[in-house]
Amino acid sequence: MKTEDILDILVTDAFSVYSSSESTNADKQIFKEVLKSLPEEQLMDVNELLEYELEVPWELKEYIEWLLSGKRKTEPKPQRNEPITTLIKWFADKKSGKASYAFYHLKKRYPYQSFRIQKQILKVFLSRTATSADWAASTLSDYWIPSLARDLQSSWERRNTMYTHWGLAWAVLEHLPREYAISQQEALAKDIGYGNVCSVLGNEPDFHIDEERLDVPFWFIVMSSLKKRVSIQAMRDKLRKYFYELDWDNPILAAAKNPSLGYMAEVGPIILPALRKLGATELLFQLEKIQAAAAEAAAKVDEEVRMMEFKYHLRDLFLNDSFMQTE
Repeated sequence: MKTEDILDILVTDAFSVYSSSESTNADKQIFKEVLKSLPEEQLMDVNELLEYELEVPWELKEYIEWLLSGKRKTEPKPQRNEPITTLIKWFADKKSGKASYAFYHLKKRYPYQSFRIQKQILKVFLSRTATSADWAASTLSDYWIPSLARDLQSSWERRNTMYTHWGLAWAVLEHLPREYAISQQEALAKDIGYGNVCSVLGNEPDFHIDEERLDVPFWFIVMSSLKKRVSIQAMRDKLRKYFYELDWDNPILAAAKNPSLGYMAEVGPIILPALRKLGATELLFQLEKIQAAAAEAAAKVDEEVRMMEFKYHLRDLFLNDSFMQTE
């Protein structure tokens, strides 16, 4: 059966079956049996072609990944050692029928190649699928090759904007000229978040940080990583905002207001180090006193509710008007 025919079945037929509440497991089983019957190389090609298909049920995509991992583990084949140039040729040719096979083995053998061959692999990866381009870009983020800048930019500009391209976005932000990154700031923010873009571009003269777009933890990350001069009162205001938005009784509403809220998960690993970097020793002392007072109050209640009680007291102390006074 041709790969195109299999793809057509998965795109046109499977979605209606999987999305119907009246479908049974028996109705769905036929699609799994079709996939199980495919040889590994064809299954890999189907997997690659499904990359941009929105109408294929995620359960089937996961099932394909599961099948591929199982085949590799339980059906070992004699070791084949095709020349790297052959694998590159197969991957570059969409009609070779061996693109997924080549992609898998090129990634596996990449670390052991010469710099010249590694550059060829990254170049062809940037020119092909979203998955391969993201892999290449992530590699370039760690080991930048300036001569691939144009390939990276081309790959970024022809990406499918319906999807997120984390690796590509980070490589563009970190390694392409600042003027270009600034011109792409909204597209980059869409893929990796506005806070990350600010953390890299925030000190550029032509870049303006819109602080209203930053939630409180990211505001602290950005300000401390860029070594901005921030007043004690501004930091107090941000901390007050953070604790004001916490809704212990209804975490769903709290998340709707601010998806980053994690029941103070950001205070220790994010906000406290940021305060230290910003030189806010005064605030750190205040926080220590507030935390000690909250712990003392919470110690008087039953152990099962002690942590929640501690958080309530901590929040109330933060929102106390005296905490807002500038000394």
